Amino acid sequence: MTKTTVAPPQEDQTHGPIVPVPSDGPTLGPMPFPPETLKPEEPAAVKEEPAPVNMIESLRSFIADLEELDRSREHSRMEKFHLIIVAEDDEVRCETHPDLTATVSAVRNLIQEGTRVNVFVFKGLRYHISKGSLKYLVSPDGSKSPLWEDPPELEVDDSGVIGGGKSLVLPSD
Repeated sequence: MTKTTVAPPQEDQTHGPIVPVPSDGPTLGPMPFPPETLKPEEPAAVKEEPAPVNMIESLRSFIADLEELDRSREHSRMEKFHLIIVAEDDEVRCETHPDLTATVSAVRNLIQEGTRVNVFVFKGLRYHISKGSLKYLVSPDGSKSPLWEDPPELEVDDSGVIGGGKSLVLPSD
């Protein structure tokens, strides 16, 4: 065990008695100038502590991000390659291919045929248009969007006829 002794105060002719101050580390000795001449120190930057983490909200956010990633991967798996082919006689057709290899093969076949065509190649999800007089845009997942607008005014047909044929004349009200 080490015994520590403190020396008696010493006199400094400029500043008065020097009193040892207990510290955890080495001391620099007496100050060579009066404390009044020291500039005040800038306050230390306040270290902001991060807000406490709400684990449940954090997990919910993480799960939502994973679900979005999964949906985008599923979307990517559903995407196919499509060729829009416009022939010289203005016939237009669309071909769908499962991958790039099949698409390249189809375009090579068009080149070998020697027929002049315009070909537009893209990758994505193909939407279809429904049959019938009221057309819908049908997405790959089956959702439908109407492709018509309701007329501002409807004309009422008192005859009740749908399609062709004879009309039955009804008495007026």
